[in-house]
Formats: sequence, C-alpha cells, structure tokens
Amino acid sequence: MSEERRAGQPPDALTERIRERFEAWDAMHRYYFPDYDVRWERTISLIAARLATLRPLPHHGGLPNDGRMARILDLGCGPGTLTRRLAAALPPACRVIGVDADPLLIGLARAAQGTARFECATAGANTLGSRFAGEGAFDIIVSSAFVHYFDSAGLLVLLRECRSLLAPGGALITVERFAADAPTTTDVGAARDEHDVSAWARWWAQTRAAPDLAPLHQSSPPVTTGEEDEDEPPPPTELVFVRSLATAGFAIHGTERTPGGSTIITALRET
Repeated sequence: MSEERRAGQPPDALTERIRERFEAWDAMHRYYFPDYDVRWERTISLIAARLATLRPLPHHGGLPNDGRMARILDLGCGPGTLTRRLAAALPPACRVIGVDADPLLIGLARAAQGTARFECATAGANTLGSRFAGEGAFDIIVSSAFVHYFDSAGLLVLLRECRSLLAPGGALITVERFAADAPTTTDVGAARDEHDVSAWARWWAQTRAAPDLAPLHQSSPPVTTGEEDEDEPPPPTELVFVRSLATAGFAIHGTERTPGGSTIITALRET
C-alpha cells in the first residue's frame, strides 16, 4: 500500500506536505552551514570521479564492466537529501542506498519520489554487515555531518564497520565540520544562540506533530528528539579522525576544504 493511502489523504496533499518538510530541512541547514549546497555539489562530483577510476560506467543503462551494479552507501542520510541527489546525478548502473537510524527521517525519504533505496538501521553498531549480507560490497560509502555524533571509541567501531562493507580499494568520503574547522563568525558548534537550537527542535516538533505524516513513522519509536543532548560527545577534531582512519585500515587519498568551513576527506580501504 502506498504511503499516500496509508496517510488517508489525496496523494497531492501528502506530496505537498513532504515537499514543505524537505524545504524546511534544507532552509534550516543552510542557516547552520553557509556552504550547504556547495558541499553537495563537491561531494557528488568527487563520487562521480571516484567511480570513474574504479571501473568505466555506462551512461545509457546496463551494467558496469564486471557485471554488477556500482554500489554507494549514504550513512546518516537523514531524509535522503544527498542520497536522492546522487541517485539522480549518477548513471543508472549505480545503486544508491541511504541508511539512518531515525524512522521519521527514513519514512520521509521513502515517501519521496526517486530510485534510491532507504533502510532504517544504526551505523556504528556492527549490524550493517548482516543487513546487507549477500548483496555484495560497496564501492563508496559517504557521510555528511554524521561522524561528530561519535566519541573516539565509537568512531573507530564505525570506521571498521565501513571498512568491512567496502570492496578492496573502495572509498570512504566524509563531509564534516570538525571541531576546529568552522569559521569563527558562523561557528555552529561553538556559538549557537537560542535561535539556532530552537530551529532544530522546531523542525522535529512540527514534523512529528503533523498528523498526515504519522503513518510514516508511528510504528517505530523515535530516535531523535530534536532537543540538545548534554551527554553528546564533543565532535572529533580532524587530527583525531585522520588517526582513526589509519587505525581502521584506511589511507588518506585527498582532502578538500569548502569556503564555508567544511572538510571533505576521501580515504581508501587498504587491501
């Protein structure tokens, strides 16, 4: 049964509600991250270039030269902002999958039109291997504004899990504002004012309160409340992250800075 029918509304009404929530999500993140759109553009460009080095991909359908689809995993995908853009921008021979632990975000992502696949699962808990068992390795794993949720020990678990999911020579592309990276004038992590915090909480409150969206997530308990978590670990510095990559079996392939203060690190799985 379609998400629209389960919500009990005409499809156009539910589609409009979902579109409005996506726009509110993007507007909120553009306030937090002045380079929000630049991050996506550069990340998609890097992924397309990396795929081209792994194997030639056809531009008119069909399969890659080794007979299987190229596979990209988006960790902590949220409502699928980057996942959907990747699926639209890459050749049809690419399979793009988004993973997030929050059922509301995955519900929104699944309700949107597109070819990407979305799974509600927790990354960094050594469960993704069993979730994707039998499907083959991933060529690229990407995450954006995700690794800052992990302390040092949890980060290492996450990175080792990513390595186990990647094919030899596969790439891990991380887009993040590390603890010391953000510009001093618009530092989201160190200088949030009350408006900043309330914008995040308000998006979650409004989205959870919308009765037409309830069927997208009501069967699963919420993961994200929208409230600030005082026990949340401090985000890792870039140095800590790079050292963790090496410990987990990755080699740095490239580092790029965006004008808004984000860092994009490409690391390759060492064989």
